[in-house]
Amino acid sequence: ITSASSSASNVEACSVVGLVGTSMATPITAGNAALVRQYFTDGFYPTGSANATNAFSPMGATVKAVLINGATVLKGLYGSTSLASEV
Repeated sequence: ITSASSSASNVEACSVVGLVGTSMATPITAGNAALVRQYFTDGFYPTGSANATNAFSPMGATVKAVLINGATVLKGLYGSTSLASEV
């Protein structure tokens, strides 16, 4: 993820830095969870089109299940689709 970077020596500087790790994955996952929740609260489920009569507030377990079951293995750092070869 690319994030804002600051410099103690130059407060006028505006730059970015590439960061990795769980501290970067957490805000991405939180944002995705918010979008999944909004999908349900805006009534997109089950038709895929916004319909106020279908709107409901999903339980946390529902949001978690959609995040987990909607995941897919991405190509890794070395262009592999196998998790075993990434270790």
